[in-house]
Amino acid sequence: MTRSKKLSRTANAMLNDNRPRVSVLMPAYNSGRYIREAITSILDQTLGDFELIIVDDGSSDDTLEIANQLAVEDSRVRLFSRPNRGVVSTRNELVSYARAELIAWADSDDVSEPMRLEVQEACFRKQYDLLSLGGSLLLIDASGCPLAIQNFPLELIQGQHLCSPQTDSPFGASMMRTEAVRAVGGFRQPFSICEDFDLQKRLIERGPMRNIPEVLVRYRQHTTNITSYGNLGAGWMAYYSTAMELAEERRSVGADRLQRGEKIVISREEPEYTHPRITRALVHSAWARRARASGFAKSAFKHAVLSVLSAPFRSIGWRALAHIFLRPRIN
Repeated sequence: MTRSKKLSRTANAMLNDNRPRVSVLMPAYNSGRYIREAITSILDQTLGDFELIIVDDGSSDDTLEIANQLAVEDSRVRLFSRPNRGVVSTRNELVSYARAELIAWADSDDVSEPMRLEVQEACFRKQYDLLSLGGSLLLIDASGCPLAIQNFPLELIQGQHLCSPQTDSPFGASMMRTEAVRAVGGFRQPFSICEDFDLQKRLIERGPMRNIPEVLVRYRQHTTNITSYGNLGAGWMAYYSTAMELAEERRSVGADRLQRGEKIVISREEPEYTHPRITRALVHSAWARRARASGFAKSAFKHAVLSVLSAPFRSIGWRALAHIFLRPRIN
């Protein structure tokens, strides 16, 4: 072996030795109210050998300013910013920057529990063929009050995984093998919604995916979330159905239309107009009931009252209050 080849191999080995154990990927867009807490929850992890990569997708609020302040204070933060390109481009850009063998997704309005990275990384070291690992969520409202604990199946089986609109693996709390995400082609257009679902469908076709029972992330709910009050938002079902159709194509002929280079158009019906006050009342009412069932009495009362205040002349909030005070709590 020549001297130049030896030096090249030594340099590559040193580069690999300097790689972090986990690359935490955080897309950010107009999340100035929450991003400081989201970033701090990663910087305070018990596993300290990581890089936190943030791509600001052209925010118009103070998201970039706050992220930059924290990046200056901690060298583990790598911050990028450019004009708005949408969620698919942002997620793919994050994956391209990742240097670790494992990537962990962290939304810019959620809070990761301190042991999250340590617990997940240990699972990957024990199961070498594992491609993706999620866990339980503590659902919280905009101000951080608890609403419910959401659990997921521990073992996910190809062909049975993600077979309903209620996802069986929480993407915002997932850790994945970097090369597996790249091997399946990352995130794809035109999935401006459901891009994570489409990726997970392709991942489980390659290898095992699991969840663990521990709560890994405090998952923030907003009245504007597409997942608010359980209906998964207007248009979600059209994207979900398309992802399922593409998965069936892969099972049948080995490749779907996007993999064959064809373009697809996802048609979605516009939702019937509902007054914003009614929408907020419905959301708060659903959260009140869920918090009550989960034993979070203060949160239940708070959102029942907010439901009444959102639409005081409708029965939505008043029924939520009656549900709290007149019905026994069900765990």
